[in-house]
Amino acid sequence: MAAFAVVVLVLFLASANALVELLESRGVVETETPVSRVSVLGERAWERSGDAWRTSAYARKTMVDTAFPVDKGDRVRIFLTGGSFAQGAPYTYPDQPEEGYGGMASWLREQFAAAQPPVEVINAAAGGQDARRAAAIVAEAVQLDADAVIVATCNNEGAVTPDAVREHLHQLGGYRLLARALTPDEAPDATAGWAPLPVEQAREFDAAYTESLQRMVDATAEAGVPLFLATVPLQLRHGGHEVGAGPLWVPQQLSGDAETDACIEEGRRLLDDGAPKEAVEQLAGCGSHPAARESLEAAWMELWRRGLSMGGGPSPGPCVADLLALWREQRHQELIAASDGCGDAVEALFWRGLALAELDRTDEAIATLEQFAELHPQGRCRPGLNAIARRVAAENAHVVLVDLDAVARAVSPRGIPGPELFASNCHLRWPGYLVMAEALGDALVAEGLLSESNRHLPEVQSLEAAAEDRGLGLDPWWRDLIQAAR
Repeated sequence: MAAFAVVVLVLFLASANALVELLESRGVVETETPVSRVSVLGERAWERSGDAWRTSAYARKTMVDTAFPVDKGDRVRIFLTGGSFAQGAPYTYPDQPEEGYGGMASWLREQFAAAQPPVEVINAAAGGQDARRAAAIVAEAVQLDADAVIVATCNNEGAVTPDAVREHLHQLGGYRLLARALTPDEAPDATAGWAPLPVEQAREFDAAYTESLQRMVDATAEAGVPLFLATVPLQLRHGGHEVGAGPLWVPQQLSGDAETDACIEEGRRLLDDGAPKEAVEQLAGCGSHPAARESLEAAWMELWRRGLSMGGGPSPGPCVADLLALWREQRHQELIAASDGCGDAVEALFWRGLALAELDRTDEAIATLEQFAELHPQGRCRPGLNAIARRVAAENAHVVLVDLDAVARAVSPRGIPGPELFASNCHLRWPGYLVMAEALGDALVAEGLLSESNRHLPEVQSLEAAAEDRGLGLDPWWRDLIQAAR
């Protein structure tokens, strides 16, 4: 009777799980939990549909919808995975039905569009996923006739790693549905990447990241597939009080656009009238022109002087506001002296680093800004994680390091990456992704996987028309950026 009861129970649970997964694939029920979106691949990323592999209904919630033939013929098949940086944000987001143009995958395809044999670049990245989930993507990709796997991940590290039992359970639709219903607030510690990071917690995240990279190394080694492991560019001039924050090293200027200038003038009026919160809300919608950005920073500065903040978070306080004021007045030596006694020592590092750069103390500036990023990552890849990627690549013969962070520094003013390259805290503008894709192409050619004779790098002049045709937009630095990279 006991054996019969066990058999019946197992059959019932298996049937219930199959039904849940069927309903999930048809969009009737939603089973995703925060853990399975970030750290666990709950179902297969690709499923067979006739003569092709296609992104599964489960994976399409976070990955772009792609299809590629089961029999690749003489094609060179390359998978690119990681988080939203690798996926191509802000040009491609998980909820888009099709991949947008402007990310690394699209620029990598364009380089080898006329290659023979044909080159197939599959965007296997997923917005929001950490290295542990990316490792599961790699393990599946190497079984699909891959010739190479490119991995660029570390912006999303900060989740508490699920144990092996929970990782396996999350691969069952029935369990995910129960977890979603019973523990709706279950989530990785998402604040870990945005708040100042204690040393012990950083060590825990480093260990989890190292373990995930080792999983990728093992999976690719077993399949005999080369792994191109990339560091991730670090936005060193990201201050954190607004998305993409960080002073621009360009002359002050008016926008020249009537709508933008009207928006800025209204924000400045609100600030002059003693309404800094309303001014922040207004100026945040005025675009990324330096005139708008500088006015927005002035509004933030007034908020901090009053001990106020936006969104319920802590205010950096008047000390940091005073540092920002000294920065705007170009009193860099005074700023450095004032930063020593600032109550918020971590936040003061950012402004101190910028001031050091202005005084041409570049090495000190970079070290200070790296320290700030290590202690206060704010959704960025910490320098320590990139160091782990470099070490893992050096220790494994089939792993090729592609140091995209070094490329970003090489093409940035004073070697300090900032808004000229980045559209946000960790996502690039399209010229930045183009530069990164060309660095990936260099690595693929150097390793003999692709041929330089099959490669075409678009002329800078032709890129302007292409960008306008695709609605990518142009900024004042795009030509200098690409020419510096070449």
